[in-house]
Amino acid sequence: MFNAPFLDIREDGWDKVFNLNLNSVARFCQRIGAHMVDRGSGSVINVASVSTVRPWPTISGYSAAKAAVVRPSPRSGQAPACGSMR
Repeated sequence: MFNAPFLDIREDGWDKVFNLNLNSVARFCQRIGAHMVDRGSGSVINVASVSTVRPWPTISGYSAAKAAVVRPSPRSGQAPACGSMR
């Protein structure tokens, strides 16, 4: 179960939510980032959810995963060799 209050979420449900909503975004950004470095520019727009700032009690895992998507985004383009990526 992953659509439940925090204390009721099973580990496999938590992992499923994070794999779908965070890990897939991170893997995509890594793969496309290599192409953007080669080009010397590029942009990635990550879409999140209002639940990142106003979490709902029954989707705490989803809210946490989407918040994690939003936070690293402004800094990821500041890594060495990123050129004008944002």
